[in-house]
Amino acid sequence: QPGITLRDLVHAIPYYAIKEGDLTVEKKGKKNIFSGRILEIDLTEMETDLTVEQAFELSDASAERSAAGCAITLSEEKVAEYLRSNITMLKWMISQGYGDARTMARRVENMEKWLANPSLLKADADAEYTKVYEIDLSEIKEPILCCPNDPDDAKLLSDVQGDKIDEVFIGSCMTNIGHFRAAGQLLEKVPSGSLTTRLWLAPPTRMDEHQL
Repeated sequence: QPGITLRDLVHAIPYYAIKEGDLTVEKKGKKNIFSGRILEIDLTEMETDLTVEQAFELSDASAERSAAGCAITLSEEKVAEYLRSNITMLKWMISQGYGDARTMARRVENMEKWLANPSLLKADADAEYTKVYEIDLSEIKEPILCCPNDPDDAKLLSDVQGDKIDEVFIGSCMTNIGHFRAAGQLLEKVPSGSLTTRLWLAPPTRMDEHQL
């Protein structure tokens, strides 16, 4: 849908769980169906194949659900493409004296081993699930936000329309350089000196910081 981003799909998971009564925001007697469990995100019916970076944004959010872990369907070729790119970058970093060369060399070695014999984690054919949520992406017609200070407090944009925003923070391990570039494009539309909201930016890596 126009205006809908991957972040809205991330937030759709707690939003749908709240609608089903499997997740509550109140701390007293809190329900959280995800706590301590492994999430499996099946995207086989999607028309486009996610990149590894996009899959990470979805799976990394499992920590916000208090889940034990997360698995997501990806093609081996997408993973291989990502690893080949990482190997090139790590070898360059080693040549430039960046970080611990031995640690990075071990990472390169492990990536090359996987590329020689690629295999992805898959559920057993007879796997049992506590709950299955079917999220129809065509039903997500507006952004889904998680309100402060609880990533479980998922609401539609229309539910909080008009609320005053005092501060904005763009950062954490779930961001990538693309998010900052998108924010920059939005800020270019704001007349100079008219931004009244306090804005914090925290790039996830030093390399992203240097690029920005």
